[in-house]
Formats: sequence, structure tokens, C-alpha cells
Amino acid sequence: MTAKAKRKRALKATARDGASRDRRIVACSDARLERWCQISSFVAVPALLAVLTATQSRLQNRITEFLVLPPFAVVIYLIFRDPLGKSANLRSIVVLPCMGAAVGELCFRYLGLTPAGVALDTLCVLSLQSVLRARMPPALALSVLAMLLHVKSFPYVLGVAEASTLIAIAFFLWRRFVISPLLREPVSPARSETVSVREPSQANVVPKVP
Repeated sequence: MTAKAKRKRALKATARDGASRDRRIVACSDARLERWCQISSFVAVPALLAVLTATQSRLQNRITEFLVLPPFAVVIYLIFRDPLGKSANLRSIVVLPCMGAAVGELCFRYLGLTPAGVALDTLCVLSLQSVLRARMPPALALSVLAMLLHVKSFPYVLGVAEASTLIAIAFFLWRRFVISPLLREPVSPARSETVSVREPSQANVVPKVP
């Protein structure tokens, strides 16, 4: 085997080792992020529900207070479990639930708890979700719940707005100070080594001997 062939084989082996180290680093980072999200969702759901139980009692009646908590529990779990997903934005967490609650209240006020009222309410919330480019299924539950509870007063919408705002504040602070540092991984030496190996300079190229 010539010196040139040996050098090529050594360069390929070094490149494979560098790429393998990079994959291990990325896999380790993803596993750590997944672990933090799982732990955080287990902590955030009961903690935020406890806070909402205390705050909603000032705005909702006793029946409404406890029936709005399950949809918010789903909201909390979805965003803390997938902090970089399509639901992890202000439109999905705050705007869509508030608009859904308002639509449900208006549909009940003018159409009552009728098949037409429920159908129109559902259609309006799904349309809002498409227009806002938001994804938050519990918003539809909060909207239909307003009809089932015969809501005719503004405090229901105000309670939804307060709860969703508290959830959003807690979520964005958590993502900013816990998740963002995990995503800012420094460039590994293996990666720079791989780049330099894959693109060797002309000075390192063995000249062809006639």
C-alpha cells in the first residue's frame, strides 16, 4: 500500500470518528433535554394547578372554578413537555383560549345550548386556530365548557385570561432560564476536527509522484 493510500485511509477513519463523537454529543444533549422536560412537567402541572385553584376562586363560582382546571392541566402538560413545539407560543397559550372562552359565552348567549350553538362554537374556535396559526386543543374545551356551564357573565373569560397569562409567564421564564442554556451547546473539538479533515489544505496534500 502506497503512502498516499495510507494517508487517505487515515483521513477517512478520523472523519468517521469525529462524526461518531458528534452524534454521541447530540444524543446526550437530546436525552438531557428530554429528561429536564419530563421532570419539569411533573412539577409544573401540580404546582401551577395549586396556584390556579387559589386565583380562580376570586373570579369564578365554585362549580366553574374546578371545571376549568382540567383543560388548563392539559395546557400546562403540553407546553412543558414540548417547550419547542407548535403549542409553545403566546398565541396558543393565551390568545386562543381567551378567544375560545369569549366565543363560547357569545354562542350560548345568542343561540343557547343547542346543536346549532355547539356546532357554530366549534367551527368558530377551529377557524380561529387556523387563522392564528395556533395549536391548543384545550381552547376548544374551554369554549364548549362555557356553553355547558350556561356562562353569561364576563368573569369566566376574565378567569381564563388570568389563568392562561399566569401559565404563560411561568412557562416563558422556565424556558428562558432552564431550557435555553441546554440548547446553547459549545462547538465540540471533534466537529472542528472533522471539518478540517474533510477539507484538507493544499499544503497537506501529498504530491503525485510520476
